[in-house]
Amino acid sequence: MKTQTFLSLLIIVLGLSTTAVRSQDNTNNTNPFLRTTAQTDEQLNAPFTDHANIKPANRLTDPGPVWQGLTDTTAFNERIKAHIYRADLKIDRLKKQLKGQRLIEPVEHKALQYLSAERELENARLLARIVLNAHPEKTFRDVAQRWDSRLSKKLGQLNTDPEVYYYLAEIDSSELSPELRYIRDKKLTIFERNGVLLGKEEREQVAELKYKITTFGNQFERNIFENTPTLTIHRDSLSGISTEWIESHPQDEQGFVRIPLTNPNMNQLAIYAEQEYARQAAMKGYYTKGYPLNFSVLDSLRTARHTLARLLGYESWAHYSAEPLMTKSPRRIQQFLSQIATISKEPIENEINQLLQIKKETDPTAEEIDWVISRYLQNKVMSKNYNFSASKIKEYLSCEQVIDGVLTTSEKLYDIEIRHAPQLPKWSPAVEPYEIVDHGNLIGRIYLDMHPRKGKFGGAGNFTLRMGNSTVPETTLLMNLPGGTPDDPGLLDPGQVRVIFHEFGHALHRIFTGSAPAVGKMEWDFIEAPSRLFEEWAKDPKNLSRFARHYETGEPIPNKMVKAYNQSDQFGRALRTHYSLWPAVLSFQHFNSAPHEQSIKEVEDHTFESAFHFKRPDWFHPSSFLPHLFLYSSNFYTYLWSDVIAQDLLTRFDNKNLLNPDVGHRYRKIILERSGTAPMEELIEEFLGRPFNTEAWQDWLNGSQKRTITQTER
Repeated sequence: MKTQTFLSLLIIVLGLSTTAVRSQDNTNNTNPFLRTTAQTDEQLNAPFTDHANIKPANRLTDPGPVWQGLTDTTAFNERIKAHIYRADLKIDRLKKQLKGQRLIEPVEHKALQYLSAERELENARLLARIVLNAHPEKTFRDVAQRWDSRLSKKLGQLNTDPEVYYYLAEIDSSELSPELRYIRDKKLTIFERNGVLLGKEEREQVAELKYKITTFGNQFERNIFENTPTLTIHRDSLSGISTEWIESHPQDEQGFVRIPLTNPNMNQLAIYAEQEYARQAAMKGYYTKGYPLNFSVLDSLRTARHTLARLLGYESWAHYSAEPLMTKSPRRIQQFLSQIATISKEPIENEINQLLQIKKETDPTAEEIDWVISRYLQNKVMSKNYNFSASKIKEYLSCEQVIDGVLTTSEKLYDIEIRHAPQLPKWSPAVEPYEIVDHGNLIGRIYLDMHPRKGKFGGAGNFTLRMGNSTVPETTLLMNLPGGTPDDPGLLDPGQVRVIFHEFGHALHRIFTGSAPAVGKMEWDFIEAPSRLFEEWAKDPKNLSRFARHYETGEPIPNKMVKAYNQSDQFGRALRTHYSLWPAVLSFQHFNSAPHEQSIKEVEDHTFESAFHFKRPDWFHPSSFLPHLFLYSSNFYTYLWSDVIAQDLLTRFDNKNLLNPDVGHRYRKIILERSGTAPMEELIEEFLGRPFNTEAWQDWLNGSQKRTITQTER
C-alpha cells in the first residue's frame, strides 16, 4: 500500500472516524460511559482553534490541549469515561467484523482500528498518571489513583481478550506496511505473553495478578513520594551552605532552620555541608522515606510478579521481563553487567582512591570511604585537583537560563521552533506550556512543571500526556528544582543541568515518535539512550557558552570555568557508572529468582558485597526507596545499556559542532521518529553504519574521546 494511502487511513481510523462510528453504533446504547449531548461530542472531537495561525502537521489532528476543560473532578471523570466509551465502541466494532457482521475493511484499516482502541485506554491512563503525580489537590489525586488501577485492569483485559487476538492474527501481514507489520506482530506477542492462549480461569488469574502488581507498585511509589520529611537543624551546623539558601527556608528565633528533604535540598546538603552531622541527617532522612513500610510492599510485589511469570511459563520475572527487550534474556543482562563491572573496576577504584586522599588530609588513619561522604569528597576533589567550583558555576546556571538553553539547543539541533504558550490550560499555575512547531506545523506540546510542591512526584521524570500518532502528542517534565519564586533565581549545579537535558531528551523523543506516521513500542532498554545522549549538549563548551550567564550581571560564563568543568567531569565518570551499576545488580537480583529463595535483606547484602565500593551505612536500605523497582523491575541495567548506546551514537556527531542540524535531522528521522517500528538494533546499525559496541563508552569512561567525524565519513 502506498504511503499516502497509509497516512490517510491513519488519520481516518485514529482521528476522525470516532463520530462516524458512534453514529452507527450508539442506537439504544446503554453503555454508562456514553456522552449524550451534541455539545459534548463537539468539544471532544472538534479541532482546537485557539491557535489558528499554527496548523497541525498534515497527518495530525489537534483535539486541543489535554488539560482543556478539566476544571474539576467531575470533568476529569467524564473525560476518562469518554476515552473508555470510545475504546469499547471500537473494540465492539472489530469483534463484529471478526464474526462477519460487517464488510471486510482494508487490511491496514483493520490493524489501525485495534491500535486506535488501545490508544484510547492508554491516553486515559496517561491522564490519570499525570493527575496522580502532579495535581496540587489531593481530592484530584485520589480520584486519579482509583482510575489508574481500573484502567490498568482494563488494558490487561484488552490484551488478554481472545477475540481481539484472533482479529489481529487473521490479518494478512503481507498487505501491511513494514512498520505496521512489525507493530502488529509485536502486539500478537504481547497478547501471547499476557496468556491469551490460556484457559479462561487462568486468564482471569493473569488479570488479577496484573491488577495486584499495579496496586502494589502504586503503593510502593506513594510511600516514597508522598512522605517528605523535614530536617530541623541549627544554622550553625550548616557551614559550607550559602547564606541565601539557608535564608530561603523558615527558621525560628533560636536559629533552627526547617528544611524539607526534597531531592534538591538533600543534594545541597550532601554535597556542600561541611559538618558530617548535617550530611548524615539529610541523607538518612531522605533515603529512609519508604523504610520499613516498603519492605512488605516489595515482598508482595516480588511475589505477584514471580507468580505471574510462573503462570505464563517463565522461570522467573527476570526471564519474562527480558524477553521483549534488546537483551532478550537474563543471561545477556548478567553478561552485560559483568562486562561493565570488569571494565569499570579499576577506574572506580582510582577515583575512590582520590576521594580517600582528600579524606586523609583530615583523617590520616582513614582506609575506606563511607557512602554518605562520597559526594562531598567528590566535590572537594573537583575543586582541589581541577580548580572547579560547583558553587561558582551555579551563579551562571539559573533555572530560567538553563531552560532557555535546552529549548534553544533543541531548536538548533532539530531545526524546529519551540514557542512559549502560557495561555494553554494547565493543572497548576506553576506549569509553563510550550508548542513544538516544525516548519509552520504543530507537532507537539511540552509542559514544564519544574519546581516542588506538596503532593507532587518527588523526583525528575518525563510523563506522557497523549501518545500522538494521529493527534498532536503532548508530554510533560515533572521536576523539583530550586527557583520558581521572584526571590529565588534557582541556581543549579551541573548535575541538575544534565538532568534537565536528560528529561527534555525524553520529551523530544516522545514528540518526534508521536508525530510520526506509525507509533509502536520500542524495546524498553533503549528508552534511556536518547536522553543520555542529549546530556552531552549540557556540557559541550560551545553550547554551554550560549546560554550560561551570570544570574545578576548577565556576564557570559568564563572559558576558564567551562574548561575546568569539563576536566572535572572526566573525573566523575567512573563514580557515575558505579551509581548506576549497583542499583542494576540490586534490581536484577530481586526479580531473578523466587522471593522465598532470597529475602530482601539477602539481596541487599549480596549487592553490597559484590557491587558496592563504599562503606554502607547501617540505615541504608535502597530496596525501600528505589522507585525503579516498580517501573523498571529487573531492568535498571537500562541506564548503563543506554549509556553504551548513547556514546556510540555520539560518534556520528561532529564533536566540534554538535549542533549541526544535518546530523540532527538524520538522527531524528532514523532513530527518534522510527523507534518502535523496527528492532532498535537495526535502526542503530542503520544510523551508525555498523552494529553498536562498547568501544566509545570505554573511551568516554577513560576520558579519551578523540574522534571527530568528518562530513565525508558521515
